[in-house]
Order: sequence, then C-alpha cells, then structure tokens
Amino acid sequence: MNATAKSLLIATMGSCLVSGSANAAWAWENQTSWNNSLATPAQSTNYTFEITGTARTTWYWDDAAGIQFETDGWKDINSGIVKKERMKFQFSQPITSFQFTTPTMTTHGIYTGNALHWDMSTDNGATWTSLWSYTGTDNSYHTFNPQTLSAVQLATPTTQIILHYYQDVASYCAAVHFTGANGGSMTVTTIPEPAAASLLALAGLAGLARRRR
Repeated sequence: MNATAKSLLIATMGSCLVSGSANAAWAWENQTSWNNSLATPAQSTNYTFEITGTARTTWYWDDAAGIQFETDGWKDINSGIVKKERMKFQFSQPITSFQFTTPTMTTHGIYTGNALHWDMSTDNGATWTSLWSYTGTDNSYHTFNPQTLSAVQLATPTTQIILHYYQDVASYCAAVHFTGANGGSMTVTTIPEPAAASLLALAGLAGLARRRR
C-alpha cells in the first residue's frame, strides 16, 4: 500500500476524523518517519522555512483529527471532535535554537477555562515545550493573527522537531492558514559546516607557502 492509499485509509477510519489527505500539499506518514526533510545552507547560521511554502511540494503529518487539509493549512470539518495536528521536521544540520511564527487561526471558539495550544518536542514526543497557548475567558470566537514567538534555545542540538496544534475541548475552529502574510514559519539556528570552497582555498594557500620555503 502506497503513502497516498494509507493516508486515505486513515482519513476514512474513525468517522472521517481527517479529510482531504489526497491533497498534493499534505500526506500522512507513520510516527517513525521523517519525510519533512529541510536543507539548511552550510554557510548560513539562521534560516527561515515557511510551512506549506516552496521548500517542499508535500508536507507531512502523522496524527490529526477533526480537520480537512487545504493547500495552505486546514479547516474544521467536525466541531464535535477535539482538533489536533502533528507535523515533524528533520533538518540537514543540527539546530541550536527554534523560533516559531504562528499561522493565522480564524474563528476559533475557545470555551472559558479551556485552551488552544502550539507545542514542540525535540525527542519524538516524549516531552513537550509550550510555544503558544490561549485560554478562553468568554466562550466567544477569536481570530489569532500571526505572532513571532521567542526563540527556544535548545540545551542539546537536534535535527528533529515536532510541532503540535491541539485544543483541550472540542469546539468550532474554522481554519488555520500558513505561508506569507498568514505566518506559520520556522526560523532555526544551525551549526554550520565549513564551506568546501573555504577549505580548498586554505589548502591551496598552505601548499603555496610550502613551495615558497
């Protein structure tokens, strides 16, 4: 069974908890896979990726419920289900910090005392760090514009990050939109590898100095 067939099967299980997995922009992967592989330039220490942007043609998720995927995000298809979505990202070089700009979240109903969250994990979901949350105070609907959050400094460099969007209690959450003015980006600080050209230049200079002796 190929990845598209698997994603369609999962989408149709459990009373259609997820829909739209055939969308070319999104595909299901199992929890041990890391298909969102993102290359960071060797000479760059800071690099920004737009989720659903041009860095990839397909973006992968491993756990979701109550949503239908669209090209730039997802929308609510069942207000009676707790919405959630997990994306995993693997970077070509170890990163030492991670900064998230939240996407646009339109018409989200958050009941008093309940919350909407964005969390991150660097150990495949064993532990989580809260990036952003909103706790309801008035049972009303809210639209959340993009917010660039404080960078998380990682005690141990990692090449893998999980982003998790979820709510505490089921309610209507109209849509989440990434890319461009909608937000939804990641800025990472990498440990750069020495550029090959620089190494060759240094080797050439060393050889020239030996010949002049």
